Amino acid sequence: GGGGTPMESAVRASGFAWTVVMPVEFMANALEWAPGIRSEGVVREPFVDRLSAMVHESDIGAVAAVALTEDGHGGQEYLVTGPQVLTVRDKAAAVGAARGADVELVELTEEQALASWRGQGMPEDVIAFLIDVYRDTPPEGRTVIDTVEKVTGRPARTFAQWAEEHAEHFRAQS
Repeated sequence: GGGGTPMESAVRASGFAWTVVMPVEFMANALEWAPGIRSEGVVREPFVDRLSAMVHESDIGAVAAVALTEDGHGGQEYLVTGPQVLTVRDKAAAVGAARGADVELVELTEEQALASWRGQGMPEDVIAFLIDVYRDTPPEGRTVIDTVEKVTGRPARTFAQWAEEHAEHFRAQS
């Protein structure tokens, strides 16, 4: 990558062995859908066909743990992804399957998404970033790389697995 953060630059210049672990979108971001799914069984998102190679947060931890505790990872940059490229439709379907009840996906226009995010008090720079990456996700965000398997020796966890593990968050409270 190009330079990265000031922290990254300092670490690289320090003379210590370093490993950079760069995850793509976290599966846990889907927890933002939980209130809407619990109350109405609905997800409202723009750009529902956008692609994401989202990664299970436990896999990020597993890669970092190996890099920290085993030799041979110094000077490496690991882009960490999940095992599949998924659309928002795919994710909503997986959450529906895990919770045992369908999830309705409502596609927002860009204008509706902006209004919604502003209404939630989201900062303008964050909104601009989201519109950018959702409209045209960079290749790194939508390309599966086998880093998890190469580094840890086992396959990356799927979003379906993540959804099963977190199904209770998406079930209506009785």
